Amino acid sequence: MIQCVTYNTQWCTGRDGVTDVQRIVDAVRAADVICLQEVDRYWRRSGDVDQVRELTNCLPGRYWAYGAGVDLDASFRDTDGHLINRRRQCGRC
Repeated sequence: MIQCVTYNTQWCTGRDGVTDVQRIVDAVRAADVICLQEVDRYWRRSGDVDQVRELTNCLPGRYWAYGAGVDLDASFRDTDGHLINRRRQCGRC
């Protein structure tokens, strides 16, 4: 039997207010098919990290797809004045 799980991660933030990707991974790791909602990429509320990359790094050997429901410019200049071009996204994995 195939085990499917769907999980609204709420930006990988628990009821205690702590953002922790590993808690999500621990909760879903055993499933064959994992569907996650509200996964952030580069939002301050979730530590300005790429949660998609962190989640997929914690689940090696899995195929994945990401669809951003929100896609905004998050570009900035570093201390040397170089433009760092990236997108701020929230969506489904």
